[in-house]
Amino acid sequence: MPSQSDSAAITVLLPHNVAGNTTVIVNALHEVIINGVKLRSATRIYVTPLESTTIAPAAPLGSEFADGWKKLPDELKLKVLAHNLVDAEPLSAERCKLEGEHMADVTTNLYHHLRTTPEIAALAKEVFYTENTFMLCWTSAENETIDDIDELIDGDFVDDRYEEFRDVFRDGLHEGNEDEFMDFLREGSEASDKHERIFYRPNKAASHLIRSLLWTSRDGEWISSADFCIMHQMANDGFGFTGLLDITLDLDIEINCKLDLDLLVACVQGEPIAFKCAGQFKLRLVHVPDEDEGVSDSDLARTAERVKELVTFSKKRKRSD
Repeated sequence: MPSQSDSAAITVLLPHNVAGNTTVIVNALHEVIINGVKLRSATRIYVTPLESTTIAPAAPLGSEFADGWKKLPDELKLKVLAHNLVDAEPLSAERCKLEGEHMADVTTNLYHHLRTTPEIAALAKEVFYTENTFMLCWTSAENETIDDIDELIDGDFVDDRYEEFRDVFRDGLHEGNEDEFMDFLREGSEASDKHERIFYRPNKAASHLIRSLLWTSRDGEWISSADFCIMHQMANDGFGFTGLLDITLDLDIEINCKLDLDLLVACVQGEPIAFKCAGQFKLRLVHVPDEDEGVSDSDLARTAERVKELVTFSKKRKRSD
């Protein structure tokens, strides 16, 4: 049994996040919910989860809590909410998807807070979106025919925090501009050699609240004109990120031959990308030889620097990386 004093016991009035391998003592005279199980005990209980877990009250909030909450200064309210709603790691679409009846990590806590009082729900939404970093990334999808062009262009909702943008493209379609790309989407279902990717971005309804973004690509992924169309739109408030303060572009791009280097520069050179916020562009070009097409390390380094020069940020970061 842990040696903590019973005086350290907490009464759960709001969802409370407990880190893995950390022990908390809980007053459970009123029911609490832990991992979907309701618990009630006449004595204090010790909770030591193996992984990060949320303890939530099972009963509606009473007048005692409401009176106490009203007395807290706004700054302290925000700190209390941030403890449960802000994660040190970026939030991705995978982390925000429904997993059975439960959500992962801080997204679980967001749902609990949205079901409390109108004031707490509004503050929780603001804290969740303004203080977390949200990840943008592509994921692969199985080849399929999508007949509805609106579905291709506008995307489908994954849940109420992330939505998807479908990019159907053929081998070698790197060099097109935005109009050519959209034209291709309209004929994409007829392509004989077709691939599909899904681009996950935060829901547009909350885009104006988001302050920090991370765009990352996985090893072995290559970039097409669609990526730079999206980057250009984002830099010009195309997705509603009007309050964005910082963005990190962390990209690994696969290079098969020298032509890929020229196409990569051409994608950016058409419309240089100028973000109005602070940011950083980390670019790594990965050479995968294709039919004895030689690409030297100096070719990769020179092209990477050229592309990075064409993506700019108008403000400097206040914090160090």
